[in-house]
Amino acid sequence: MASVREKLFETDGIRGRFGFYPITENFAEVFGWAIGRLLGAGSEESVILVGRDTRISGSTLESSLVKGLVASGTSVELQGITSTPALAYSVKTYSAAGGVMISASHNPFQDNGFKLFGKNGEKVSREIEIALADSIGQQKGLVITKDSRATVRYCSDWEANYKDMCQAHSKDIEGLERLKIIVDCAHGSNFRVATSILKSCGLRVEQIGCEPNGYNINSSVGSTNPNSLCAAVIDSRAAVGVGFDGDGDRLVMVDERGEVLDGDDILFVLANYYLLSNRKLGGVVGTSMTNLGLERSIIGLGLGFERAEVGDRFVMEKLNERGWALGGETSGHVICRDIAATGDGLLACLQVLSSMASSRRSLSELRKGLIKFPQVLVNVLVADKVKVLEEATLKKAVKQAKNTLGDSGRILVRASGTESLIRVMLEGEDRKHINLVAGGVVKAIEEINTRVS
Repeated sequence: MASVREKLFETDGIRGRFGFYPITENFAEVFGWAIGRLLGAGSEESVILVGRDTRISGSTLESSLVKGLVASGTSVELQGITSTPALAYSVKTYSAAGGVMISASHNPFQDNGFKLFGKNGEKVSREIEIALADSIGQQKGLVITKDSRATVRYCSDWEANYKDMCQAHSKDIEGLERLKIIVDCAHGSNFRVATSILKSCGLRVEQIGCEPNGYNINSSVGSTNPNSLCAAVIDSRAAVGVGFDGDGDRLVMVDERGEVLDGDDILFVLANYYLLSNRKLGGVVGTSMTNLGLERSIIGLGLGFERAEVGDRFVMEKLNERGWALGGETSGHVICRDIAATGDGLLACLQVLSSMASSRRSLSELRKGLIKFPQVLVNVLVADKVKVLEEATLKKAVKQAKNTLGDSGRILVRASGTESLIRVMLEGEDRKHINLVAGGVVKAIEEINTRVS
Protein backbone atom coordinates (compact mmCIF):
# COMPACT_ATOMS: atom_id res chain seq x y z
CA MET A 1 0.00 0.00 0.00
CA ALA A 2 2.77 2.44 0.90
CA SER A 3 4.42 1.90 -2.48
CA VAL A 4 1.22 2.96 -4.23
CA ARG A 5 1.19 6.15 -2.16
CA GLU A 6 4.83 6.86 -2.93
CA LYS A 7 4.12 6.69 -6.66
CA LEU A 8 1.10 8.98 -6.35
CA PHE A 9 1.53 11.42 -3.47
CA GLU A 10 4.71 13.44 -3.10
CA THR A 11 5.82 16.05 -0.56
CA ASP A 12 2.93 18.37 -1.35
CA GLY A 13 0.08 16.33 -2.76
CA ILE A 14 -0.05 15.06 -6.34
CA ARG A 15 1.79 16.87 -9.11
CA GLY A 16 2.88 16.29 -12.70
CA ARG A 17 2.59 17.28 -16.35
CA PHE A 18 -0.99 17.90 -17.46
CA GLY A 19 -2.21 15.22 -19.86
CA PHE A 20 0.02 12.54 -18.36
CA TYR A 21 -1.00 10.26 -15.50
CA PRO A 22 -1.97 11.19 -12.87
CA ILE A 23 -2.78 14.72 -14.04
CA THR A 24 -5.52 13.66 -16.45
CA GLU A 25 -9.28 14.14 -16.67
CA ASN A 26 -9.95 10.44 -16.06
CA PHE A 27 -7.78 10.39 -12.95
CA ALA A 28 -9.38 13.59 -11.63
CA GLU A 29 -12.80 11.93 -11.84
CA VAL A 30 -11.72 8.85 -9.92
CA PHE A 31 -9.77 10.97 -7.45
CA GLY A 32 -12.86 13.12 -6.84
CA TRP A 33 -14.94 10.00 -6.25
CA ALA A 34 -12.39 8.62 -3.77
CA ILE A 35 -12.19 11.94 -1.90
CA GLY A 36 -15.97 12.17 -1.70
CA ARG A 37 -16.31 8.64 -0.34
CA LEU A 38 -13.51 9.08 2.21
CA LEU A 39 -13.81 12.69 3.40
CA GLY A 40 -17.42 13.41 2.50
CA ALA A 41 -18.65 9.94 3.39
CA GLY A 42 -20.69 10.04 0.18
CA SER A 43 -23.22 12.36 1.77
CA GLU A 44 -24.82 15.31 -0.03
CA GLU A 45 -24.95 17.03 3.38
CA SER A 46 -21.14 17.00 3.40
CA VAL A 47 -19.43 19.65 1.29
CA ILE A 48 -16.01 19.59 -0.37
CA LEU A 49 -14.58 22.95 -1.39
CA VAL A 50 -12.66 23.13 -4.68
CA GLY A 51 -10.32 25.91 -5.81
CA ARG A 52 -7.72 26.36 -8.54
CA ASP A 53 -4.88 28.63 -9.55
CA THR A 54 -4.57 30.48 -12.88
CA ARG A 55 -3.23 27.64 -15.06
CA ILE A 56 -4.98 27.03 -18.37
CA SER A 57 -5.58 23.38 -17.40
CA GLY A 58 -7.26 24.25 -14.09
CA SER A 59 -10.85 24.50 -15.31
CA THR A 60 -10.60 21.20 -17.19
CA LEU A 61 -9.36 19.33 -14.12
CA GLU A 62 -11.92 21.12 -11.97
CA SER A 63 -14.80 19.86 -14.13
CA SER A 64 -13.59 16.27 -13.95
CA LEU A 65 -12.87 16.41 -10.22
CA VAL A 66 -16.35 17.79 -9.53
CA LYS A 67 -17.92 15.07 -11.67
CA GLY A 68 -16.24 12.45 -9.49
CA LEU A 69 -17.21 14.17 -6.24
CA VAL A 70 -20.85 14.40 -7.28
CA ALA A 71 -20.80 10.78 -8.45
CA SER A 72 -19.77 9.82 -4.91
CA GLY A 73 -22.84 11.58 -3.56
CA THR A 74 -20.90 14.50 -2.08
CA SER A 75 -21.85 18.13 -2.62
CA VAL A 76 -19.34 20.67 -3.92
CA GLU A 77 -18.74 24.39 -3.52
CA LEU A 78 -16.47 26.08 -6.06
CA GLN A 79 -14.20 28.98 -5.13
CA GLY A 80 -12.86 29.40 -8.65
CA ILE A 81 -9.44 31.05 -8.82
CA THR A 82 -8.24 31.26 -5.23
CA SER A 83 -5.05 30.85 -3.24
CA THR A 84 -4.22 27.64 -1.43
CA PRO A 85 -4.26 29.32 2.02
CA ALA A 86 -7.59 31.03 1.24
CA LEU A 87 -9.09 27.65 0.35
CA ALA A 88 -7.71 26.11 3.55
CA TYR A 89 -9.16 28.98 5.59
CA SER A 90 -12.56 28.53 3.92
CA VAL A 91 -12.62 24.80 4.66
CA LYS A 92 -12.31 25.51 8.38
CA THR A 93 -14.57 28.59 8.34
CA TYR A 94 -17.43 26.91 6.49
CA SER A 95 -17.07 23.61 8.42
CA ALA A 96 -16.59 21.76 5.15
CA ALA A 97 -15.63 18.09 5.05
CA GLY A 98 -12.47 18.95 3.15
CA GLY A 99 -10.99 20.90 0.30
CA VAL A 100 -9.08 20.28 -2.93
CA MET A 101 -6.76 22.88 -4.44
CA ILE A 102 -5.92 22.32 -8.10
CA SER A 103 -2.42 23.72 -8.43
CA ALA A 104 1.19 22.88 -9.15
CA SER A 105 2.39 25.71 -6.89
CA HIS A 106 5.69 27.15 -8.21
CA ASN A 107 5.91 24.79 -11.22
CA PRO A 108 5.47 26.02 -14.84
CA PHE A 109 2.05 26.22 -16.48
CA GLN A 110 2.41 22.84 -18.21
CA ASP A 111 2.17 21.15 -14.80
CA ASN A 112 -0.76 20.87 -12.44
CA GLY A 113 -1.70 18.94 -9.34
CA PHE A 114 -3.95 18.44 -6.35
CA LYS A 115 -3.47 19.56 -2.74
CA LEU A 116 -5.87 18.04 -0.26
CA PHE A 117 -7.12 19.52 3.03
CA GLY A 118 -9.06 17.97 5.88
CA LYS A 119 -11.94 19.59 7.77
CA ASN A 120 -9.51 21.34 10.15
CA GLY A 121 -8.02 23.31 7.23
CA GLU A 122 -4.72 21.45 7.49
CA LYS A 123 -3.22 19.23 4.82
CA VAL A 124 -4.37 15.64 5.21
CA SER A 125 -2.19 13.07 6.93
CA ARG A 126 -0.11 10.43 5.22
CA GLU A 127 -2.60 7.85 6.45
CA ILE A 128 -5.41 9.50 4.49
CA GLU A 129 -3.19 9.73 1.42
CA ILE A 130 -2.48 6.01 1.70
CA ALA A 131 -6.19 5.24 2.04
CA LEU A 132 -6.96 7.36 -1.04
CA ALA A 133 -4.18 5.79 -3.08
CA ASP A 134 -5.40 2.34 -2.14
CA SER A 135 -8.99 3.22 -3.03
CA ILE A 136 -7.92 4.61 -6.40
CA GLY A 137 -5.76 1.58 -7.10
CA GLN A 138 -8.72 -0.75 -6.52
CA GLN A 139 -11.24 1.34 -8.45
CA LYS A 140 -12.00 -0.18 -11.84
CA GLY A 141 -14.58 2.35 -12.95
CA LEU A 142 -16.58 5.27 -11.63
CA VAL A 143 -19.39 4.07 -9.37
CA ILE A 144 -22.22 6.60 -9.36
CA THR A 145 -24.21 6.74 -6.14
CA LYS A 146 -27.86 6.01 -6.87
CA ASP A 147 -30.44 8.73 -6.20
CA SER A 148 -27.73 11.22 -5.25
CA ARG A 149 -28.94 14.70 -4.38
CA ALA A 150 -25.45 16.15 -4.32
CA THR A 151 -25.28 19.74 -5.49
CA VAL A 152 -22.68 22.02 -7.04
CA ARG A 153 -22.70 25.73 -6.34
CA TYR A 154 -20.34 28.67 -6.45
CA CYS A 155 -19.08 30.03 -3.15
CA SER A 156 -19.39 33.79 -3.68
CA ASP A 157 -18.38 35.16 -0.29
CA TRP A 158 -15.08 33.36 0.34
CA GLU A 159 -12.98 36.30 -0.84
CA ALA A 160 -14.70 38.82 1.45
CA ASN A 161 -14.33 36.48 4.42
CA TYR A 162 -10.65 35.84 3.72
CA LYS A 163 -10.01 39.57 3.33
CA ASP A 164 -11.74 40.26 6.66
CA MET A 165 -9.50 37.72 8.37
CA CYS A 166 -6.33 39.15 6.83
CA GLN A 167 -7.31 42.70 7.71
CA ALA A 168 -7.99 41.65 11.30
CA HIS A 169 -4.34 40.60 11.51
CA SER A 170 -2.94 43.70 9.83
CA LYS A 171 -4.09 46.50 12.13
CA ASP A 172 -0.51 47.27 13.21
CA ILE A 173 0.32 48.23 9.62
CA GLU A 174 -1.60 51.46 10.05
CA GLY A 175 1.71 53.15 10.88
CA LEU A 176 3.03 52.47 7.36
CA GLU A 177 0.58 54.63 5.40
CA ARG A 178 1.94 55.72 2.01
CA LEU A 179 4.86 53.29 2.22
CA LYS A 180 5.74 52.13 -1.29
CA ILE A 181 5.62 48.37 -1.79
CA ILE A 182 6.13 46.27 -4.92
CA VAL A 183 3.92 43.16 -5.08
CA ASP A 184 4.73 40.24 -7.38
CA CYS A 185 1.96 37.64 -7.56
CA ALA A 186 3.69 35.34 -10.10
CA HIS A 187 0.68 35.77 -12.43
CA GLY A 188 -1.00 33.43 -9.97
CA SER A 189 -3.76 33.10 -7.40
CA ASN A 190 -3.00 36.20 -5.33
CA PHE A 191 -3.21 38.66 -8.22
CA ARG A 192 -6.49 40.18 -6.96
CA VAL A 193 -6.77 39.58 -3.24
CA ALA A 194 -3.20 40.37 -2.15
CA THR A 195 -3.01 43.73 -3.90
CA SER A 196 -6.50 44.63 -2.70
CA ILE A 197 -5.68 43.91 0.94
CA LEU A 198 -2.35 45.73 0.88
CA LYS A 199 -3.96 48.78 -0.72
CA SER A 200 -6.67 48.76 1.95
CA CYS A 201 -3.88 49.04 4.54
CA GLY A 202 -2.94 52.42 3.07
CA LEU A 203 0.22 51.23 1.32
CA ARG A 204 1.25 52.58 -2.09
CA VAL A 205 1.16 49.36 -4.09
CA GLU A 206 2.87 48.82 -7.43
CA GLN A 207 2.29 45.49 -9.18
CA ILE A 208 4.25 43.08 -11.30
CA GLY A 209 3.28 39.52 -12.15
CA CYS A 210 -0.41 40.35 -11.76
CA GLU A 211 -1.67 39.71 -15.30
CA PRO A 212 -2.37 35.97 -15.57
CA ASN A 213 -3.26 34.55 -18.97
CA GLY A 214 -3.22 30.85 -18.14
CA TYR A 215 0.27 30.32 -19.55
CA ASN A 216 2.52 32.79 -17.70
CA ILE A 217 2.17 31.57 -14.10
CA ASN A 218 5.61 31.64 -12.37
CA SER A 219 7.28 32.63 -15.66
CA SER A 220 10.30 34.81 -14.74
CA VAL A 221 8.36 36.20 -11.77
CA GLY A 222 7.28 35.18 -8.28
CA SER A 223 9.01 33.79 -5.22
CA THR A 224 11.20 31.39 -7.22
CA ASN A 225 12.26 34.09 -9.70
CA PRO A 226 12.82 37.25 -7.60
CA ASN A 227 15.17 39.10 -9.97
CA SER A 228 12.36 41.16 -11.48
CA LEU A 229 11.09 42.04 -8.03
CA CYS A 230 14.56 43.11 -6.86
CA ALA A 231 14.98 45.33 -9.92
CA ALA A 232 11.53 46.87 -9.42
CA VAL A 233 12.26 47.70 -5.78
CA ILE A 234 15.52 49.44 -6.72
CA ASP A 235 14.08 51.25 -9.75
CA SER A 236 11.03 52.48 -7.83
CA ARG A 237 12.95 53.23 -4.63
CA ALA A 238 10.38 51.16 -2.78
CA ALA A 239 10.65 50.27 0.91
CA VAL A 240 9.87 46.60 0.40
CA GLY A 241 9.07 44.01 -2.22
CA VAL A 242 6.80 40.99 -1.77
CA GLY A 243 6.92 37.90 -3.97
CA PHE A 244 4.38 35.06 -3.88
CA ASP A 245 4.34 31.80 -5.80
CA GLY A 246 1.61 30.61 -8.14
CA ASP A 247 -0.84 29.46 -5.46
CA GLY A 248 0.07 31.99 -2.78
CA ASP A 249 1.44 29.79 -0.02
CA ARG A 250 5.09 30.82 -0.47
CA LEU A 251 6.64 34.19 0.24
CA VAL A 252 9.96 35.91 -0.32
CA MET A 253 10.57 39.56 0.47
CA VAL A 254 13.02 42.15 -0.82
CA ASP A 255 14.40 44.91 1.38
CA GLU A 256 14.97 48.52 0.36
CA ARG A 257 18.49 47.67 -0.86
CA GLY A 258 17.22 45.00 -3.24
CA GLU A 259 18.37 42.09 -1.03
CA VAL A 260 16.18 38.97 -0.98
CA LEU A 261 14.81 37.60 2.30
CA ASP A 262 14.00 33.90 2.09
CA GLY A 263 11.91 31.84 4.49
CA ASP A 264 14.73 31.63 7.06
CA ASP A 265 15.10 35.43 7.13
CA ILE A 266 11.36 35.88 7.48
CA LEU A 267 11.18 33.38 10.35
CA PHE A 268 13.93 35.32 12.16
CA VAL A 269 12.08 38.62 11.72
CA LEU A 270 8.81 37.09 12.89
CA ALA A 271 10.35 35.35 15.91
CA ASN A 272 11.64 38.70 17.15
CA TYR A 273 8.28 40.33 16.40
CA TYR A 274 6.40 37.68 18.37
CA LEU A 275 8.71 38.13 21.34
CA LEU A 276 8.47 41.93 21.31
CA SER A 277 4.68 41.70 20.96
CA ASN A 278 4.44 39.24 23.87
CA ARG A 279 2.75 36.70 21.64
CA LYS A 280 3.00 33.10 22.76
CA LEU A 281 5.70 31.45 20.68
CA GLY A 282 7.50 28.64 22.50
CA GLY A 283 9.84 27.81 19.69
CA VAL A 284 10.37 27.66 15.95
CA VAL A 285 10.20 24.66 13.62
CA GLY A 286 12.40 24.57 10.52
CA THR A 287 13.31 21.73 8.19
CA SER A 288 16.42 19.81 7.23
CA MET A 289 17.08 22.60 4.70
CA THR A 290 16.94 25.42 7.27
CA ASN A 291 20.20 27.35 7.60
CA LEU A 292 22.24 26.50 10.67
CA GLY A 293 22.57 30.22 11.31
CA LEU A 294 18.83 30.51 11.91
CA GLU A 295 18.88 27.58 14.32
CA ARG A 296 21.64 29.22 16.39
CA SER A 297 19.92 32.61 16.29
CA ILE A 298 16.58 31.20 17.47
CA ILE A 299 18.26 29.32 20.33
CA GLY A 300 20.13 32.54 21.13
CA LEU A 301 16.75 34.23 21.63
CA GLY A 302 15.98 31.68 24.34
CA LEU A 303 13.55 29.75 22.16
CA GLY A 304 13.32 26.11 21.21
CA PHE A 305 14.21 25.00 17.71
CA GLU A 306 13.45 21.73 15.94
CA ARG A 307 13.70 20.43 12.39
CA ALA A 308 10.96 18.59 10.49
CA GLU A 309 10.99 16.80 7.16
CA VAL A 310 10.84 19.06 4.10
CA GLY A 311 7.22 20.00 3.46
CA ASP A 312 5.01 22.50 5.26
CA ARG A 313 2.64 19.70 6.30
CA PHE A 314 5.44 18.13 8.34
CA VAL A 315 6.31 21.52 9.82
CA MET A 316 2.68 21.93 10.89
CA GLU A 317 2.61 18.46 12.42
CA LYS A 318 5.62 19.28 14.60
CA LEU A 319 4.20 22.68 15.54
CA ASN A 320 1.01 20.95 16.70
CA GLU A 321 3.03 18.38 18.58
CA ARG A 322 5.07 21.05 20.42
CA GLY A 323 2.32 23.64 20.74
CA TRP A 324 4.59 26.25 19.12
CA ALA A 325 3.39 29.13 16.96
CA LEU A 326 5.95 29.67 14.22
CA GLY A 327 7.57 27.47 11.60
CA GLY A 328 8.46 27.24 7.96
CA GLU A 329 10.80 26.39 5.15
CA THR A 330 13.69 28.19 3.52
CA SER A 331 11.69 28.14 0.27
CA GLY A 332 9.18 30.56 1.76
CA HIS A 333 6.41 28.45 3.28
CA VAL A 334 5.85 30.30 6.57
CA ILE A 335 3.25 29.12 9.08
CA CYS A 336 1.89 31.41 11.78
CA ARG A 337 0.07 28.66 13.64
CA ASP A 338 -1.67 31.03 16.03
CA ILE A 339 -3.62 32.54 13.12
CA ALA A 340 -3.53 29.99 10.25
CA ALA A 341 -3.69 26.25 9.68
CA THR A 342 -1.27 26.17 6.77
CA GLY A 343 1.48 28.21 5.12
CA ASP A 344 0.08 31.57 4.00
CA GLY A 345 2.32 33.96 2.08
CA LEU A 346 -0.01 36.94 2.45
CA LEU A 347 -0.53 36.50 6.20
CA ALA A 348 3.21 36.12 6.75
CA CYS A 349 3.79 39.28 4.70
CA LEU A 350 1.28 41.19 6.81
CA GLN A 351 3.05 40.06 9.98
CA VAL A 352 6.43 41.26 8.69
CA LEU A 353 4.93 44.60 7.71
CA SER A 354 3.41 44.83 11.18
CA SER A 355 6.87 44.27 12.64
CA MET A 356 8.22 47.11 10.49
CA ALA A 357 5.42 49.40 11.66
CA SER A 358 5.68 48.62 15.36
CA SER A 359 9.48 48.84 15.47
CA ARG A 360 9.83 51.77 13.06
CA ARG A 361 12.70 49.88 11.45
CA SER A 362 13.38 49.02 7.82
CA LEU A 363 13.33 45.44 6.59
CA SER A 364 17.12 45.40 6.25
CA GLU A 365 17.46 46.48 9.90
CA LEU A 366 15.06 43.79 11.10
CA ARG A 367 17.11 41.00 9.52
CA LYS A 368 20.51 42.32 10.71
CA GLY A 369 20.89 39.96 13.66
CA LEU A 370 20.76 36.82 11.52
CA ILE A 371 24.14 35.53 10.41
CA LYS A 372 23.74 32.70 7.92
CA PHE A 373 26.23 29.99 7.14
CA PRO A 374 27.30 29.82 3.49
CA GLN A 375 25.05 27.33 1.76
CA VAL A 376 25.07 25.79 -1.68
CA LEU A 377 22.06 24.03 -3.22
CA VAL A 378 22.41 22.14 -6.50
CA ASN A 379 19.46 20.52 -8.28
CA VAL A 380 20.41 17.59 -10.50
CA LEU A 381 17.89 16.39 -13.09
CA VAL A 382 17.61 12.59 -13.05
CA ALA A 383 15.48 9.97 -14.75
CA ASP A 384 14.69 7.92 -11.61
CA LYS A 385 15.09 9.56 -8.19
CA VAL A 386 14.68 6.34 -6.23
CA LYS A 387 17.25 4.36 -8.23
CA VAL A 388 19.85 7.10 -7.99
CA LEU A 389 19.46 7.50 -4.24
CA GLU A 390 19.78 3.74 -3.70
CA GLU A 391 23.13 3.48 -5.51
CA ALA A 392 26.04 2.47 -3.29
CA THR A 393 28.41 4.81 -5.12
CA LEU A 394 26.27 7.81 -4.14
CA LYS A 395 26.13 6.69 -0.52
CA LYS A 396 29.90 6.38 -0.57
CA ALA A 397 30.28 9.90 -2.06
CA VAL A 398 28.00 11.36 0.61
CA LYS A 399 29.92 9.60 3.39
CA GLN A 400 33.19 11.00 2.04
CA ALA A 401 31.66 14.47 1.93
CA LYS A 402 30.54 14.21 5.55
CA ASN A 403 34.01 13.14 6.61
CA THR A 404 35.53 16.05 4.69
CA LEU A 405 33.16 18.59 6.24
CA GLY A 406 33.56 17.24 9.76
CA ASP A 407 31.97 19.41 12.47
CA SER A 408 32.27 22.57 10.37
CA GLY A 409 29.40 21.78 8.01
CA ARG A 410 26.65 19.43 6.95
CA ILE A 411 25.33 17.80 3.77
CA LEU A 412 21.83 16.76 2.78
CA VAL A 413 21.02 14.76 -0.36
CA ARG A 414 17.34 14.12 -1.03
CA ALA A 415 14.83 13.63 -3.79
CA SER A 416 12.61 16.57 -4.68
CA GLY A 417 9.05 15.95 -3.61
CA THR A 418 7.62 17.78 -6.61
CA GLU A 419 10.07 17.41 -9.51
CA SER A 420 12.39 14.79 -11.05
CA LEU A 421 15.41 16.19 -9.22
CA ILE A 422 17.98 15.17 -6.65
CA ARG A 423 18.72 18.12 -4.37
CA VAL A 424 22.22 18.43 -2.95
CA MET A 425 22.60 20.92 -0.10
CA LEU A 426 25.87 21.69 1.66
CA GLU A 427 26.43 24.15 4.46
CA GLY A 428 29.66 25.20 6.12
CA GLU A 429 31.94 27.98 7.24
CA ASP A 430 33.90 28.27 3.98
CA ARG A 431 31.96 28.74 0.71
CA LYS A 432 34.84 27.66 -1.57
CA HIS A 433 35.26 24.46 0.41
CA ILE A 434 31.59 23.47 0.33
CA ASN A 435 31.38 24.26 -3.39
CA LEU A 436 34.29 21.91 -3.99
CA VAL A 437 32.74 19.14 -1.89
CA ALA A 438 29.35 19.63 -3.56
CA GLY A 439 30.94 19.25 -6.97
CA GLY A 440 32.15 15.76 -6.10
CA VAL A 441 28.69 14.62 -4.99
CA VAL A 442 26.98 16.15 -8.02
CA LYS A 443 29.45 14.42 -10.34
CA ALA A 444 28.64 11.08 -8.69
CA ILE A 445 24.89 11.64 -9.21
CA GLU A 446 25.36 12.56 -12.87
CA GLU A 447 27.46 9.47 -13.53
CA ILE A 448 24.89 7.24 -11.81
CA ASN A 449 22.03 8.82 -13.75
CA THR A 450 23.83 8.15 -17.05
CA ARG A 451 24.29 4.53 -16.07
CA VAL A 452 20.78 3.74 -14.75
CA SER A 453 18.64 5.79 -17.16
